[in-house]
Amino acid sequence: MGLHNIRRDRRQFTQLNYRLKTLLLGLSVLLILVSVILAVLIFSYVFDIATHPAHAKDLVDQWATMFLESSNTSQPSKTSSAFDGPARWFAVITLIVLSYLLIRIPLLMLQMGTQLMISCQEDNQSLRSFVREVMYELKTSPDREDEPSNGT
Repeated sequence: MGLHNIRRDRRQFTQLNYRLKTLLLGLSVLLILVSVILAVLIFSYVFDIATHPAHAKDLVDQWATMFLESSNTSQPSKTSSAFDGPARWFAVITLIVLSYLLIRIPLLMLQMGTQLMISCQEDNQSLRSFVREVMYELKTSPDREDEPSNGT
């Protein structure tokens, strides 16, 4: 009866392990696809800005006016002030940092997806050897329950 339970538990563990690997492989494929699609979208947007300088100028102007509006709410007129130049430079620096971070997101997602796929496809030899060592130790060690205690 004990051997039957061990075989049943091993079969259930194998089925659960297979389902988990299938789920993780599906998740990694989804993650890789989303990262590739996101990378293509970001690349096309950055390429459009790089090939059309007027779009880049408009984008910098929009960000500069956002920074100016947040700092100068008392001036409703559109006169140039001394803060226009620094606001434009701040907008350029902000857009460069945001584009760098935006480009890193799909690359990190792609890296996570590929690492997850690699880990799911590996045959866990180290885990098997660890389980063998534990089973060997359990077989060779004397039963602790059968030894009488020295204290009482």
